[in-house]
Amino acid sequence: MSELPPITPPAGGPPSSPRGTESRRAASVTLREAEGGGVSSLMDPATQSLADAIRITYRLLQGAMVVLAALFLLSGFQSIKEGERGIRLVLGRVQADDLSPGFRFSLPHPFGELVKVQTGTSSVRLHKEFWPAVDDEMAEKSVEDLLKTTAGSATLDPGRDGSVITGDGNIAHTRWTVAYRRERVRSYAANVLPEDEPRIVRAAVMRGVVHACAGVTIDELLQSQAGVGRTQGTFRAVEASARQVAQATLDAMDSGITIEQLVLEEKIPPLRVFNKFAAVESAVSTANKNREEAQLARRSVLTAVAGEAAEPLLGFIDRYEQGLNQGDEKAAAAALASIEAVFEGRPAVAPDRESAPTLTGRAANLFSEARAYRSGAAVNAQTQLAVFRAKRESYRKNPSLLVNREITDALRVFLSRDSVQQWVLPAGTTTLELLLNRDPDIAREQERLRKQREAEEAKIQRDRDRDRKKVEEGETGAVKNVKT
Repeated sequence: MSELPPITPPAGGPPSSPRGTESRRAASVTLREAEGGGVSSLMDPATQSLADAIRITYRLLQGAMVVLAALFLLSGFQSIKEGERGIRLVLGRVQADDLSPGFRFSLPHPFGELVKVQTGTSSVRLHKEFWPAVDDEMAEKSVEDLLKTTAGSATLDPGRDGSVITGDGNIAHTRWTVAYRRERVRSYAANVLPEDEPRIVRAAVMRGVVHACAGVTIDELLQSQAGVGRTQGTFRAVEASARQVAQATLDAMDSGITIEQLVLEEKIPPLRVFNKFAAVESAVSTANKNREEAQLARRSVLTAVAGEAAEPLLGFIDRYEQGLNQGDEKAAAAALASIEAVFEGRPAVAPDRESAPTLTGRAANLFSEARAYRSGAAVNAQTQLAVFRAKRESYRKNPSLLVNREITDALRVFLSRDSVQQWVLPAGTTTLELLLNRDPDIAREQERLRKQREAEEAKIQRDRDRDRKKVEEGETGAVKNVKT
């Protein structure tokens, strides 16, 4: 190491110390330039290691920042599952809505966001809002159990019990179930908080139920399911009306929710008068059942008697009777001609201006038998007339021959009867003893044939009586239905 030259103070330097001129002290550290040059060559190994560690840490920090930036960008890729729809937001504004399921990209938070909305069917049960107030244990019990629990003590507290008021001013209790979907996801995400969704749907349905029940009477509301015809249509109209009002309420909020189904599960009158309403509903149900049975029996009897031509025939008969009552002989004659045309198998115009169907059933069989009998009777009469004329002509020519032939034919017919027995006697017999006793084999056969004929006649008579009874019952049932 070469020593540095001593430092000489410049001319005109500071004045000497008052203590006198003293020489400057020699330097305690002498620096020299390393052979390789540079600042690092002046550092010791520990300082060099520290610098290297700092440099490596800096490089690692830079790499981590790059990785974090890449992960930040990749976090914008998100998956939309089946049954969901997505909304892409950029700086709080909607860039795209109703995104289908799959991988979608959105700017990471806070620059962007991918909002997911469930579009599957959800349901809400309204089992307490319009129902008598009961504890949780009795909430899901049947109406029968509810009546047993509150028998004799059922009172209505408007501040505690839920109910609806019908159009005739009566009170009823109902239970409903609503199924809905989130179809317009943009409107739903903008206007509905997920935690408030059930309460919003419940409130809208309650409003619809109140409006719908106020438009019908309590009889129409309670008897709708058990009845038919108009009451069944009224029942469906109550559900449809409640759904329409509830949907209109949700649409006015721009909630994006669509009601798929609104079902009236149970409906009862106030518990104190439940038995009275049940008795009326039972009577109506019994009347409807009897009416259906009577109509079924009527159709069965008419079909068995005349087939598809029964109804047109009844129309012709009504027109015929109406014409007679009004003194319209022309209309009565036209109706009678139509009746005869149906009976004879000719085309006729039914009361509804359509061609009457062909007559079938027992009436057709009777007319067929009558026509066959008429044809057979005419042929038989003509045959008998021809035989009589032939016998008369033969008698005129030879009376004894005709008489002998008639006697022979009569004897042959007499001997061919089952009740006649014949004995053949050998020639020359002068004395004959007869032990008058019937042949048991013949007697048994005759008895069997007699009983068979009686059974067949009895069966025919029973069939006739049964057909007559069915016709009478069908007419009686038709009259009762008309009176009802």
